[in-house]
Amino acid sequence: MEAHVVYQFRAYTDKAGYARVDEVLAMQRDLYNAAILERKWAREWVEKGGDPARANVTYNSQSRALTELRAETFEWKDQNRRLAMGTLWRVELAFQAFFRRMNSGEKPGYPRLKGATRFRTLEVRGVLPSALTIRPGRGLALVRVKGLPTLQLRLKNRTLPPVGQLKTLTITRKGNRCLVSLGFAVQKEPLPATGRAVGLDMRYGIARVVTSDGAAWHAREVDTSGPRRLLRKIARAKRGSRNRAKLLRSLNGCGDRERIRDYNEVHRFTSQIVRDYDFIAIEDLDIRAMTHTARGTVDAPGENVALTAHLNRRALTQTWGEIRRQLTYKAEWAGRKIVFVDPNSTSWACSKCGYLRSLPPPSPTFRCSRCGTRGAAAHNASINILRLGLQDLGEGGNKGLRPALDTPQDLVSIRALAWMRV
Repeated sequence: MEAHVVYQFRAYTDKAGYARVDEVLAMQRDLYNAAILERKWAREWVEKGGDPARANVTYNSQSRALTELRAETFEWKDQNRRLAMGTLWRVELAFQAFFRRMNSGEKPGYPRLKGATRFRTLEVRGVLPSALTIRPGRGLALVRVKGLPTLQLRLKNRTLPPVGQLKTLTITRKGNRCLVSLGFAVQKEPLPATGRAVGLDMRYGIARVVTSDGAAWHAREVDTSGPRRLLRKIARAKRGSRNRAKLLRSLNGCGDRERIRDYNEVHRFTSQIVRDYDFIAIEDLDIRAMTHTARGTVDAPGENVALTAHLNRRALTQTWGEIRRQLTYKAEWAGRKIVFVDPNSTSWACSKCGYLRSLPPPSPTFRCSRCGTRGAAAHNASINILRLGLQDLGEGGNKGLRPALDTPQDLVSIRALAWMRV
């Protein structure tokens, strides 16, 4: 099975090289905005009764105009054409998404012009293998694109696929750093079967995820003393000063480092889950609805706004959406089965007898008032999630799976016991 794998590295060059990357970004941003304005003016021309044939602006027509521009302007001729093609293709994708939303009745959201802080990525369309040179003996890789400086990548202990499998190349400017993403088309082999199944319960607080076999993935402790110190310095700095701009860049760097660390933690956890289990059941959480603001309007103000905002921040820091995204594509690559179950009542039902409470457990400990089962509420919920996932999979699909449960297997469906709510 062929899959697309992306490797991201920090790229290094000299001071003049970073300045050159910024210049190319500015030129590509101007091209992006000009392409959007050309399509916008063409639509306005048709609406005013103009000739529709002259208003047919497409990716191909703008590519031909780019060829004429490169023949007339030295600055554009000195750049790699594939960079500009990547920028025009981004415009094409933006308009395709706009028309798709408009046809489906969604809020269209017309493509917007990009400011200097909103256009930070260069994309090489149809990248050639010659753009990448790997030097495994020195642990380095070099990226060479016409019009840009040579970018050096430190591979460290990572091994890249053959250069001939290179399919995509993007260069992103983020703060003082430059990031390079290399996409390769590789063959993914399914992992050997383990015969095990697991349910995952998402949680707030110290334990971010709890599995049905009793294991817990604890959230990483974040040291916020550095960002708080920088915020105090920024508050004392003069607006518009170079010192304040420097402090803001340092603050952004702290946020980027924490984001990368969280991202790596999620990768370690999801990779371990996919390696150890053939079947994965996870809650189908509507994160957007769960973190919706409760502020309301002037006429209908919300209630408990401060508490809701606090819970929203805690939910968003758990990276539930990233966990789901990584588990989905990794399970597909490894040949695993993943099912998203309705989380309704999974925290209210007893995992042993299926009895449903009228209220969710008020503490981290769950105690069934019917059979007396006592244990961690998160563990109880994860067992219920696994059982619902196996039910959704069907009797034929879960043959040969060994659920990671601490309770008997012949239990009544939780959904069938909904009438027992008191």
